[in-house]
Amino acid sequence: MPAVVLITMLPFVWFGMVSAISFLETPLKFRAPGMTHALGVGIGRLVFKVLNLVEAAMAKRTKALSLTAVTHDGGTAVRAKVATTTHPAYISSEAVKVLALPIAGILIALGVAA
Repeated sequence: MPAVVLITMLPFVWFGMVSAISFLETPLKFRAPGMTHALGVGIGRLVFKVLNLVEAAMAKRTKALSLTAVTHDGGTAVRAKVATTTHPAYISSEAVKVLALPIAGILIALGVAA
């Protein structure tokens, strides 16, 4: 029974992580005093790289969700400006995850309850 509860709540925990990082931390870091664009992008790459690793581990462990994560590789400040051209695709994939995760959680919960 505890495994069923964990599998049921996993999409909601995942949703919280993605929402907090993608839609709270990311825009706010650029408002910090002294934050440059290159530094913000560099920090973002690191944060999203770790988030993507956690997402991959969560997806692998449960097999309940098959969402793919877009990853950013590490890079220098010079590469940071080039990488910003991929942001629309990355933002779109995050939006899809934010919509899909609660739906997956509800479907899992309904399947467990049935």
